[in-house]
Amino acid sequence: MFVAGTYDKELNLFGFDGKPSIKLKGHKDLVKCCDTDEEGQFVVSGSRDSTLKVWSLSSLKCLYTLKEHSKIVT
Repeated sequence: MFVAGTYDKELNLFGFDGKPSIKLKGHKDLVKCCDTDEEGQFVVSGSRDSTLKVWSLSSLKCLYTLKEHSKIVT
């Protein structure tokens, strides 16, 4: 599985066939960056909405939203 941020304010999780299988929604502006942890349990995303979000890949829910940034998170 791999993950990509979008201009549609979403994170798309892709299977190895290259087709988006799951969309995570929660950002209020485009997603500028994203990465997974080494164990594949979490995704972290940064957005032009100045937030950083931590997502659980098992529940597909946002666990934390950090709002301390005053500018775009890249």
